[in-house]
Amino acid sequence: MTNEEAIKELEWIYQNGFDNDLAIVGTDRILDSIRIAIEVLEKQIPKKPFHSGLTYDCPSCLEEVGKITKSNKLRKTHRCVCGQAIDWSEVE
Repeated sequence: MTNEEAIKELEWIYQNGFDNDLAIVGTDRILDSIRIAIEVLEKQIPKKPFHSGLTYDCPSCLEEVGKITKSNKLRKTHRCVCGQAIDWSEVE
């Protein structure tokens, strides 16, 4: 299930509410939708990057999100390619 499909499912659930048939028939789809929504929302909460040598890595996927340049300046991004927001508040 894609994020877009999950959003559509959650919108439908919001508009139509729960009923006994939906709870029985659609349980797996509902749980998948809620799980994806939670993952997406969690990535909106900024997390501190991991520091490893001259680089800083995303806490969710370990992709590089910051690097100390040759001129000793920190080049950083505020959102990883995976969507995770990065908290640089304790990094100079």
